[in-house]
Amino acid sequence: MSSLLELPITFTDQLLKKLDRESLFVLRKVCSGLRNYIERVQPDYNIKTIRIVVHLRKVQVWFSADIDNSIFYEQGCLVRKGNKETLLANEDFIKICVDDMKVILSQQTQVLSRFSLYLKFDCPEITGYSEQLQEGLHQILKSRKTPIKVRNLELSALGQEEILLFLPFFELSGFFELSISLYSSIGRTGNELLDLSEIEKLDQWKLARTVQISNVNSVYIPSFSHFQKVSVSFSSVSFNDLAVLEEIFIHNPNMQKFLFYYQEFDENQLLEHLGEPQRGRLDHHSLNHWHIRIPRSQQVIHILTSFCHRRFIFYRENLTKVPIGFDILN
Repeated sequence: MSSLLELPITFTDQLLKKLDRESLFVLRKVCSGLRNYIERVQPDYNIKTIRIVVHLRKVQVWFSADIDNSIFYEQGCLVRKGNKETLLANEDFIKICVDDMKVILSQQTQVLSRFSLYLKFDCPEITGYSEQLQEGLHQILKSRKTPIKVRNLELSALGQEEILLFLPFFELSGFFELSISLYSSIGRTGNELLDLSEIEKLDQWKLARTVQISNVNSVYIPSFSHFQKVSVSFSSVSFNDLAVLEEIFIHNPNMQKFLFYYQEFDENQLLEHLGEPQRGRLDHHSLNHWHIRIPRSQQVIHILTSFCHRRFIFYRENLTKVPIGFDILN
């Protein structure tokens, strides 16, 4: 009986086009000949979204926006999608995951709408294979001749070193959104701050227009001055930090919203400089409002804060949006 590799090339190519990506992954594992043939042909996997999440004893991967349409690589080694399971004896489930990701990432030419990577380091067992997965993905990205084009990039990693393993290998496309989260690991204080000194030098940072990032020192507020929308958490902020942020809104007309959470802040300083806040009739009692006129414009900086939630939001708004009866500070 003839093998699949002995069939006419045109027939084999047409067969590959009719297989979904999971079937192609399985076919690659049949033998080295099929694996080499598939990698040489480079079929179109039609992937727009990639999301990788590390769990305890398994890795979950989505190749689409459908959260229910995911593949699990489990300790065992078991590869599971829905009710379909494939047991690969004597195999490392992280290695299998990395091998499948190599096929996708090495051949990806279309712009991804989103790439998400959630590495976890909150227990020794997860730390071990998070590091193994991290190194495997880094080597794949490093081996590409060109960066992967992406519109939204999410990285949840341990710190600056891990983030720098991935961020340089993605190319911005269109309106680019960058999300970075910081995990603390076992044995650390849990309050370690992300160092932006190297990250802010990258084009990926300079060209992004929306950013979400956690655990940053407020000294880096000027590093966000080119963004349009920012969501960030600081360990502490001072009134001087708020003054710097006000200057950013004045001098960068593209800055629309700056939301930040904090752990420490002297509320009395704010009240001393801006006076008592104003509240709308429909506002929750914890919401405080100030409106500061932007010089030589018909716009204001709307400062909204909830001290009980340790949150500030700076908005850019037109004067016409200020409610009747609210004061406008100069």
